[in-house]
Amino acid sequence: MTVVYLELDADGDLLLILGRGRDSILEDMSDNEEVNPELAMSAYEKAVEQEAGAMVDDTMYSEDDFSEDFLADEVKPAKRVQETHMLVSSKHLMTASPVFMAMFRKGHFTEGSQLESGKAEVTLDENPPAAFKILMDILHTNTRKVPRTVDLDTLTDLALLVDKYQLLESVEPFADRWLSGLIGRFSDDDKGDIWQFHRCLCISWVFRLSRRNGLKEFANYVAIRSKCEVNTSTEYDLPTPGPLLDHIEGCRQRVISTVLSHLDDLVQIYLYKKPRRKIICRGRYARDVTKRRKACDHMMCGSLIASLVENGLWPLPTAPFEGLSIQSVLKTATSTQLSAGCDIWKDSPDAWDHGYTTNHRNHGRTKELNRKLARLIEKVDKLGVLDVADFDVSSSRARKSR
Repeated sequence: MTVVYLELDADGDLLLILGRGRDSILEDMSDNEEVNPELAMSAYEKAVEQEAGAMVDDTMYSEDDFSEDFLADEVKPAKRVQETHMLVSSKHLMTASPVFMAMFRKGHFTEGSQLESGKAEVTLDENPPAAFKILMDILHTNTRKVPRTVDLDTLTDLALLVDKYQLLESVEPFADRWLSGLIGRFSDDDKGDIWQFHRCLCISWVFRLSRRNGLKEFANYVAIRSKCEVNTSTEYDLPTPGPLLDHIEGCRQRVISTVLSHLDDLVQIYLYKKPRRKIICRGRYARDVTKRRKACDHMMCGSLIASLVENGLWPLPTAPFEGLSIQSVLKTATSTQLSAGCDIWKDSPDAWDHGYTTNHRNHGRTKELNRKLARLIEKVDKLGVLDVADFDVSSSRARKSR
C-alpha cells in the first residue's frame, strides 16, 4: 500500500493515519492523462509541504530526488496514495484543542489508554490531509511551513477542521492573512455557484473573532445573490449557525417581496382597477376623451404585463421565490417597460398642451416606480444582518438539522 509519511515531531508519541484526501489533483488524473511535471510537483508539495523524507511505496526519498524526470516516471503511481501517516505530539494537540484533550486523556477513550504505554495510533479518515497538515504545523510551531495563502477549497477544509477541533485560538493569527482579499475574489457581477458564497460565509463565521466585518460582507453576498432558500440550500452540512442562515433568508425574501409589491401596485391599478376607477388616465383632449383615456389605460396595462412576462415575473412569484435573487429581481424591476397612449398622442392637434399628460412620461408611473426602487437599492447596499456578537460561540456546533 502506498503511504506518505510526515514527521511533525521526531519525538512524537502519536501516529495519525489519514485516509485518501480529496485535495490531491494526482488522484483526479486518469491513467491515460499526461502528467505535467510542474503540476505534479505542486500537488506533491501540497501533500507533504516540502517535508524531507517522504515514504512512498516503502521507499525513502529526499526532496532533491524529485526532479522533473523522476516525476514524469514516478508520479503517476502516486495516484494510488491510500494513507498519510503523521507522527505528532499528543501534548501539543491536547494543549490546543479541548476535543483532542477529551480524546487522548487517560481513562476516557481507547486512544488515551494506548498513550499510557507510550505510543498510540489513531485513524482520522474523514480529515483532508493537506489542510490537516497545515493545522499540525501550526500546533507544532512549524510556522515557516504554514502557507501564506490558501485556495478556497483548502480554506473551507481548514474552517471545518478548526470548528470540529475548536482550534480557533491557535489558528487565529494566521486567519487574517488567509482571509485577506477573500471577498475581492468575487466581482459585483459574479454569477458563480452560490455554494462558493456559502463556503465563504462558513469561513467567515468560523474565523469570526478575527474578521467580524467579513461575516457581514459574505452574509450580504449570500442574501443578495442566492436564488434558492439560503437556509436549506447548502450542499454539505457546514457549521454556519441556523439562526444566521434563517435571518439571511428572511432578508432575501423580504426584499424580493417588497420589489414585487411595487410591481403589484401597478398591476392592481391597471389590471384590476384599484382603487375603483373605471378609467385611470386623466389625459386632456379636445375630442374622444373617454375613448382615448381607455386606450391609454389598455396600453399601460398591456405593456406592463408583457414586460413582466418577458422577464419571468408574471404571474407574480410567491414566497419562497425559488429561482429568484434580490439582484436579479431588482435588475428586472428597474427595466420594466411601460407605454402610455398619451405619450404617443401628446403631439396631436387636439391634445391640450398642459397637465399631467405632457409633463410626465407614462403618467409618472415609471418615475414613481424607479424612485421606490432607488430607495430600496440604497437599503440593499447597506443590508443589515445579525452581528457575530448576537450568537453564542457554541451555536456554530449546534446547528439544527433540517
